[in-house]
Amino acid sequence: KTVFNEPGIYDLEVVLPNTTASLPIQVFERTEIKVPLQGQKFPSIKTATTLDPLDLDQLCTRAEQCPFHATSAAKLLEEKKPFALLVATPAFCATAYCGPVLETLISVSRKYSEMEYVHCEVYANSAEVSGNFEDPRLIKSQAVNDLNLNFEPSLFIVNSEGILAERLDNIFDEAELLESLSKI
Repeated sequence: KTVFNEPGIYDLEVVLPNTTASLPIQVFERTEIKVPLQGQKFPSIKTATTLDPLDLDQLCTRAEQCPFHATSAAKLLEEKKPFALLVATPAFCATAYCGPVLETLISVSRKYSEMEYVHCEVYANSAEVSGNFEDPRLIKSQAVNDLNLNFEPSLFIVNSEGILAERLDNIFDEAELLESLSKI
């Protein structure tokens, strides 16, 4: 774990067997970040379910609907149940990470059956615009707006007290996911 003493732009260097990759990263003051952060109370976010699709024209863009649309994140918070909320759009992901992380979460969910799992699509009208991200009619789902997300995918792991215990952004593997879930 790296701790940065002040905000700014830093170069992250990853040393691989035959090369070194450099990636700039930007560090913000904690108060400037609007997306829920680890240790904070998780907001009551109403997510679409099979019985209440809310504003979504596609509940799940996975080829076969995933099993994580039974309960809303808001209801799980109210019931004080630990849960993992994945915000991802498998069919229309801008980074091509959404499908793989959803499949990883499905696989791992069998090992941590005491947790509840929720999948939230990013776009409210992805079917209407046929996944065209440049269509000016494309709108984010209300849940994504409520989370202040401007990237995807993102996984929020919330404990039974309603505190965000872990957050994994972009791509993660099974080992990283299992480590995060084991902390709940």
